[in-house]
Amino acid sequence: MRCALCNTEIEKYDPAFNHLIIDGTHDADICQGCIDLFLKWQQGIFAHLFPTAASKKMYEKR
Repeated sequence: MRCALCNTEIEKYDPAFNHLIIDGTHDADICQGCIDLFLKWQQGIFAHLFPTAASKKMYEKR
């Protein structure tokens, strides 16, 4: 199985963790590396939307 984002082979493919269902007609298989990058990006967005003391400390070095 290959990652839909970076086109690398997905090691230890597990449908519960690597198969993203967007809606009834769209889905993708995503590797752990791309999942980690996406989560880091999403954490940065949430830190800017809902700033807390912990998130300010984590992202103030930008």
